[in-house]
Amino acid sequence: MLHTMICPKCKEPVAERSTRNPGTAAVDTTRWRHPADDTPICFDEAGHRCQPVWVEETVPVDDDARAWLDEMAGLFAPDGVYSPGRLGTAITAIEHLDRWLRMATGPFSALMTMPAPADVAHLLGHLYRTTLLLARIQTQVGDHVTSLIRRQPDIDVTDDTASGAWAEARGHVHDTRDLLDAAAEITASSVGYTAAAWSRARQATTAWAIAVPAQPPTHPSAADHPDDTDDLSDDRPTMPGGGEVGGQAGDDDGDESFGQELPGGLTHDQLGELLGVAFGDSAPFSPQMTGIASRAAGTLVTYLATCLGTAGTAALPAPSDLASLATSLTYLSHTLADGLRRFTHRQTATGNGSGAFDGTDAVAVRTSLDKAADGLRIAARHLTAASYTAAGIRPPDER
Repeated sequence: MLHTMICPKCKEPVAERSTRNPGTAAVDTTRWRHPADDTPICFDEAGHRCQPVWVEETVPVDDDARAWLDEMAGLFAPDGVYSPGRLGTAITAIEHLDRWLRMATGPFSALMTMPAPADVAHLLGHLYRTTLLLARIQTQVGDHVTSLIRRQPDIDVTDDTASGAWAEARGHVHDTRDLLDAAAEITASSVGYTAAAWSRARQATTAWAIAVPAQPPTHPSAADHPDDTDDLSDDRPTMPGGGEVGGQAGDDDGDESFGQELPGGLTHDQLGELLGVAFGDSAPFSPQMTGIASRAAGTLVTYLATCLGTAGTAALPAPSDLASLATSLTYLSHTLADGLRRFTHRQTATGNGSGAFDGTDAVAVRTSLDKAADGLRIAARHLTAASYTAAGIRPPDER
């Protein structure tokens, strides 16, 4: 069960005095403050500062994982076992979950894991709480590692080898403590920003609930609807606001081909997930992977070109669809331009006639790639303007 500290007056999260604005903190020493704007906790009816209260942070839980959560709570209970093996188990589990969170917040998975600001707020609340804990863990580990030195029996100083090794160990331990203290200070300084982002996301959730009609769950589990398991294959992830991912905006019937099985039993959304995993941050790099990625990119770009051409009526039926595509193409152009710049600069640093430019006219190749990068940046600017215009918003340079 998760809990958080809130102001009983405004119901917003509060945190101990933030380090984001030291000048304010030096003038007003109120302990509890609203992290969104670093203001003190509200006054109560009697004119005194409120006392923060603990409330349960309600987050959605996958029915299939409830038993696992209960087992984990028992396995890592405060009055449970403390041993190197249990510590290793906790480290392994946390790193596995952190890697899952990294994938869950990526461009493909986030559409399903965080379809609305409320889901973003849940995650930011977790990051706020765990960042606080991380700073405390770093401090505690620093205290502990120095206590190991103090608790050791006297070392035989007559043994030059043992004495020298002990002196080296003491030096490394004290360096470890100093570095952990510095790390804890940096970690603690980021807490205020995370808390502010969390508070803003909570406020966005309230406004979103008023502006955007409620949508039914996009991926109900079999435990939620035991009698409707045959209908789950028709579920499609939705964009915030209700638009289907890959479907046609405003079309209640959707695209019958979307969600159908592809060769190998995959659906379109599963294929997108696999692409995100296969070519994500943890993917290996090799000439073979580069070739696969370039062929896949060519196929996707050809498909998008058809969407902009003969399939435009079906693929881009509304200005919002065009705005979304133009935004994606803007990101694509910027990213590719930056990649080309980094590539040419790296080859320049290694010298002519080396690396990928070996046996070529290096100067001519670099010049051509630099011009290509400049062209992509120009294209990105025009795509940005097209995205704003299609969405009915004035481009920033015209405001």
